[in-house]
Formats: sequence, C-alpha cells, structure tokens
Amino acid sequence: MHGAPKWLFLFATKLQERGFESIIVSVNIQIQLPYWFKGKVITLFRSQKPIREHQGIRKIVSIIHNLVYIIFLPLLIRKQPYVRTLVFHSELSLFAIIFCKLLFRKSRFIYYCYQPPRELYDLKPIAKNNLGLQYWLLLPFFELYKTLDKQLVRASDGVLVWTDLYMEYVRSIYGRHNYLAVPAGVDFSVFDKQVIGEQRILDFKQQPRFKGKSILCNISALTTKKNLPFFIQTVKELSAMRGDIHGVIVGEGPEHDNLRKLIKDLDLENDVTLTGYVSQEDLPLYVHLADIIYYTELNGSWTMASVEAGAAAKPVIVAPGGSMRTLVLDGKTGYILKGIDTTDEIVLKTEYLLNNPEARETMGRENYIHSKQFAVEACIDKFLGFIKV
Repeated sequence: MHGAPKWLFLFATKLQERGFESIIVSVNIQIQLPYWFKGKVITLFRSQKPIREHQGIRKIVSIIHNLVYIIFLPLLIRKQPYVRTLVFHSELSLFAIIFCKLLFRKSRFIYYCYQPPRELYDLKPIAKNNLGLQYWLLLPFFELYKTLDKQLVRASDGVLVWTDLYMEYVRSIYGRHNYLAVPAGVDFSVFDKQVIGEQRILDFKQQPRFKGKSILCNISALTTKKNLPFFIQTVKELSAMRGDIHGVIVGEGPEHDNLRKLIKDLDLENDVTLTGYVSQEDLPLYVHLADIIYYTELNGSWTMASVEAGAAAKPVIVAPGGSMRTLVLDGKTGYILKGIDTTDEIVLKTEYLLNNPEARETMGRENYIHSKQFAVEACIDKFLGFIKV
C-alpha cells in the first residue's frame, strides 16, 4: 500500500481515535486493510482483479466506467447519522460532489487534492509522447475533463494540499480558493525499533540475500511514472563496481512483469528483489533494512517513503521537482538529484554515502529531526483546525 491510499486509511484511523466517526466510501477496495486501521469501510463491490495501468482510449473508457459508479457513492452514506464533513480524496471522487450537496446540505465539502489530473497539466508532454496521434483525437475529451475538474474543485468549501510549495502549483490551476497544506503524515511509533523488536529487525537482515550487502531500497507503486528502471540501472552499475549491492523494490503494481523482465535481461536476479505486496506490519522491517531510501518519480507531489525513512533515521536520495524541497534538505537529510537523464549523479551520491557510514548516519539522524514535522498527529491537528472543530 502506497501514497494516497495509505494516508487515507491512516487519516481515517487517527480521526476515529480523536472521537470522530470515520467512514471510507469507495467504489471498490482491492488492497488489504492495514492491521492498524480503525474506522468503517463501505464499498459498492469488491473485486480481486489486479489493477492495470491503462493508456489512451482504454484509460478514457476506464475513467468513464468509474464515473458511472462514483455518482452512486452518496447513496451509500445517506442513511448514516448526520454527516458533518465529507472529504473527497481523489480527482474522480469529485464527480460525486454535486449529488452530495443535494443530500447533505449542512455538511462541509473538503477536497484533498493529492494531485490534479497531471496528464492534463505538467505531464502533458509525456501524455503527448505516450499517446501519439491518439492524444489529438482525445484532445476534446481532455479539454472537457479540465473544465469539469476546475468547476468541481471550486464547488468544494476548501482544498487540502500536501505542502505550501505544492499549493502554488494547485493554485495556478484552480485559482483563488480556501487552501491549506496538510501533509500526508506518518505514524512514527510504527517505525520505533522497540515497538518492532530489535531482534526481529536483526533476524530480517540476516537473510542470505541481504547478509553482508549494502541495501538500496525504493518504496513505491510499480507504475511507469515512478521511473523504477532508472533505479534498477543504478543498482546494476553499483553492483558491477562494488559487488556488495542489493536493490530492493517494495511495492506492487501494473509494471511488475516489465520490471521482472528488465531485471532478468540485466542479469540482476540475484541483485534485485521485487517484494510484491508487503503488509504494513512488515514494511518497517524493509525501511530499517535499507542503508539508503530512494524516490525516483520526477515532480512527485508527495512521498510518504521519505518521511518513513526519516522515522527510521535513514537518508534519502530523490528525483527533483514537486515537493522534494520540502521533504528533503539537500545535502543534510539526503540528496535531491539534478535530474535522472543519466545515472552518473545518483551513482556518485550513493557511493559517497556507502563509503562514509558516519555521514550516512548523520544524514539519517537529521532526516528524523526534519521529518518529525510530518508526524501524523500534527497533520490531524491542522485538518481539525481547518474545519474548525
């Protein structure tokens, strides 16, 4: 479980612990609920079908298919007790806001904008390149989608974004509105060694594939925008140079088979582990296993992996853009790369940290101190203040 879904469950859990009944309403949930989740989940249906990353016409059909279901979501909660606040947690969920306004006239409507439909904005060049001629055929649909998206956001009572820095990007799209930066927080106690058990962490590190190796770890969904082939190529170059490197990619997603093939083609089957699904109970073991945590998505709106690295006192190396200047103090808590066109810089930075354990540990401690501002308790306080509870 990564990013927005993880934060959704943690957000609901912490509100529940504060005494606010928390109900997640979704078309479908295809992931296992975290062991720490508290609250209630209502879905239209459950499906075990794997998630696919559609492109072109298929993606449009997928969006329309989901919209048909989304407009029925308000009906699932109309029999619930008085609904004080509705939080719309994805761009598609906004299409239910008009129906919600009709059913819940006295409620607040908050949009948690973890990212706008980026293919229509800052990722437009990538969309053009991927779609080719289809892009121009679909352009009228894209323009209609942009218009609807903007109108639905403005129908909300307020917009939450990850950071003040990201707020400027969101404001440039949606214009004046009531904004507040509420980062996706992390429960630091989950990464406490005493909570996990130091012996459990030690036993995990002693697995044959990890023992005696420097562990480079990338925690992200397996999708194309995460640029995981770049990370795999980095592992290959470092492995050829040093021979004591093992790369670990923690996550699942539609690119799994492609990444598995790439690992095989590069003869890295003994040097890279694709974990697949990892439970939230086991995730801290991988964070503590790592010497360095990586994030390779360009212009990433947010990554909880960087904060989780901080919770475990680990340094990070991240791709530039997005919210990275908020999450990472370049040269102090880790490194923000200048780009990912070549692996020269990432290999150089990694080599330095692996060759200088004291610098690595110092950066890890600084990351812990810096990341504390993104602890979940502070994030919930901000949200409750925003809705004036």
